Amino acid sequence: LGLILDFFYIPRYVQQANNHPYFADLVELEKMHFKKPRLHVGMVIVQLVIGAYSRTVVNKAIPYTEYEIFRYFILPLASTLGVWLVGKTFHANSSFKATLIGSYVSFFILQYLLHIPTTYFPFDTSIGAVLCYTKYQ
Repeated sequence: LGLILDFFYIPRYVQQANNHPYFADLVELEKMHFKKPRLHVGMVIVQLVIGAYSRTVVNKAIPYTEYEIFRYFILPLASTLGVWLVGKTFHANSSFKATLIGSYVSFFILQYLLHIPTTYFPFDTSIGAVLCYTKYQ
């Protein structure tokens, strides 16, 4: 259903990417009215899902035998890319570095301090990335 709706929103996305005056004025009005970025619940949910999905795809692509050490470096990076790419479609923005740091910190806390296995909880790296991803452009 979301893909069908996105098909109809393509002209709006193009105008927004090309800095159409309507969208520029809308962003400035939003920044004046709200001092902090508004919480978009839909954006947070989609960021969590896409981050977990990209992490799961990369997790399945890495063999479990000789390349186990790469898993601890690549999984948070894959999750960060998913979260960051989804967040780029909204006006709330963040640096890639802050999102990556949040992803690695949450991965470390959930994997090594709380011992939550990655097979049961694929959102471990997405949570930290989403929490570190909010500020205006």
